Formats: sequence, C-alpha cells, structure tokens
Amino acid sequence: MAFRDYSIGKKMILVCMLTSIAALLIANVAMIAFEQFSYRRAQEQEIRVLADIVASHSQAALLFGDTDVAKNNLQSLAARRAIITACIYLVESPDKHNSNPPARLFAQYQRDSSRWPGCPDVATLQDILRNGGIYYSDEYFDLAR
Repeated sequence: MAFRDYSIGKKMILVCMLTSIAALLIANVAMIAFEQFSYRRAQEQEIRVLADIVASHSQAALLFGDTDVAKNNLQSLAARRAIITACIYLVESPDKHNSNPPARLFAQYQRDSSRWPGCPDVATLQDILRNGGIYYSDEYFDLAR
C-alpha cells in the first residue's frame, strides 16, 4: 500500500512517529558524545592529580639524585590499571642563555606490556608541554606536568 493511500490520521501518526524517532536518535547521539567528553575530562583530571602527588613525593629523590626512591614512587601508580607508563625527567637549571634547558629521563614505570610506547623522548616531551601539557592519540594520552 502506498503512502498516498493511507488516511490522513495514519499519515499524521506516521509523521509524528518518524519525528519522535529522529529526535530520540539525535538526543542519544548528543548524550553519547557528552559522556565521552565527560569521561575523558574526568580521567584526565584524575591523572593530573596523581601526577601532582607523585611529583610532590619525588622532589627529594630528584634533589638527592635517588633514582630508587623515584622508581618506587612511580611504582605506586601500578594500582591504577589505566596508567601504562610513567616517567620522571630531570631538567637542569635554566640559565639566561638557554630557554630550553637540557633534560634526561630520571626514572620510569612501565606496565608489563610491549604494546604501549615507553617514555617520550625529551623533544616530544617539550612539544607536549608547549601544547598545554597533554597529547591525545586514539588509544592513550600523554600528560606532562
């Protein structure tokens, strides 16, 4: 039976149903997008807090050059399954002639998985810091503090 053969009442019901379905689809897509955004922001905030805690606990290790204590501090992040790699870099004191002081990897934590990249090199780290301290890829994000 063709659409033109339906009574006006059935046509109105069909149009209302199609409009309602379209509105529900749009609302669901918007809700899913918002949830993705909110989840990403909440996860980012949680990682920032953990990074600040580890940084605070690692200041003495950096000051005294104790890599064992720094590694132990990073190892505490193993409790959070979402954290794959964590790194502490030692940045030399900047002087007035060098706006990018030399840095080196001081301590590292790597979850048992060869699938994930390790610590970024210093040049990549400086790029991440210049771009607001966070880099997103499809499967993970890098946070630099």
